[in-house]
Amino acid sequence: MRAILMVLGAAVFGCAGGARSTFDFTTSGDLVERVASAPTVKGEINDAGHLALDDGTWLLTMSLDGLGVTQDQPVIELTLVDRDIGERFSTSVGGSCGYQLEPHQSSNGDVVQGTFHCAGLASDDGKSIDIAFGEFSTAIDDAANDPNLNPPPVPPGP
Repeated sequence: MRAILMVLGAAVFGCAGGARSTFDFTTSGDLVERVASAPTVKGEINDAGHLALDDGTWLLTMSLDGLGVTQDQPVIELTLVDRDIGERFSTSVGGSCGYQLEPHQSSNGDVVQGTFHCAGLASDDGKSIDIAFGEFSTAIDDAANDPNLNPPPVPPGP
């Protein structure tokens, strides 16, 4: 029984110490849909604030202004892809988005949670959507935080 519980725990929460990524939002406008990430979602965010979440159906990427705890800040770029209908919405085409991060630690594996909203997020074919409130959660994964890849500098010898 204990082995079964351990396997179930690993399936729900990922590998030991890992965090499950999630996203959740509702679109309005030319695409009206309630979106909650599938259990298979994969994601990460790095220290520069590049976020990627992908559950096989939906892809959500954001370029944020770093990982500082914020009060509603503009998103540098956000792209949302619905693979089921082949539709891509992006601030690079039109619209704007904002975000806010919750307080968090800054090491690899630490969870970053945040909220976001968009107005007039546009597609190449002239459609647009709004997202009044969305949320996401994923773990930090940045090579700069890996002491094996970036050992501390060795002071010069005497």
